[in-house]
Amino acid sequence: MTAVTTGGAYRSAMLDGMRTNDERAWYAGAWLGSGIGALFALAWCWFLGAGSLPGAPAVRMAGVAVTLGVLTGSWWLRRRYATGSRGGAPFGRWYWIAVVGMVVAIVLGNLVLRLVLHRPEAVPAYILLVVGLHFVPFGTSMFRWLAGALAAVAVVAAGLGLSGVDAGWTTVVGLGGAVVLWSFSAAGLVRAHRVLATV
Repeated sequence: MTAVTTGGAYRSAMLDGMRTNDERAWYAGAWLGSGIGALFALAWCWFLGAGSLPGAPAVRMAGVAVTLGVLTGSWWLRRRYATGSRGGAPFGRWYWIAVVGMVVAIVLGNLVLRLVLHRPEAVPAYILLVVGLHFVPFGTSMFRWLAGALAAVAVVAAGLGLSGVDAGWTTVVGLGGAVVLWSFSAAGLVRAHRVLATV
């Protein structure tokens, strides 16, 4: 097994649970994460962000177009740089720990907000915050920036909502989260292509 070094090769990605054999294999798998991110972005846009807007159908169709663009890029990256490897699982220990922690936090927080604090309108902002924070353990700068961006949208949305701006709980959370996820999904594909083209 070739060791991943700090000079010129990608850092030990996703802690020990998401480490790959080499830099090329890690980036060649970026298509999956970007595709998943784009689909979740569409969900935020479709079900929450566009709901209270006068031009909701147009916003949703624009979201579909952006998502298809990212998915096309994901498909292209996979086709162009497929390694043909059937080695280890694409998601390792730390990924699943983070996902389980996220789900538990979402369920418990949802119960507290609805049954204890009686603020059900705050649930989407809380979910976006938790989704953002679950990227932190993945251990790379891009995921930390993604976590920070999603958390920032959640905080701004909550601030607006608590100030009496109802759109903070819906449009800001939905469209803000969607834009962040689409942006990072596309950026991940571009970075992966640049790295793979030179490796």
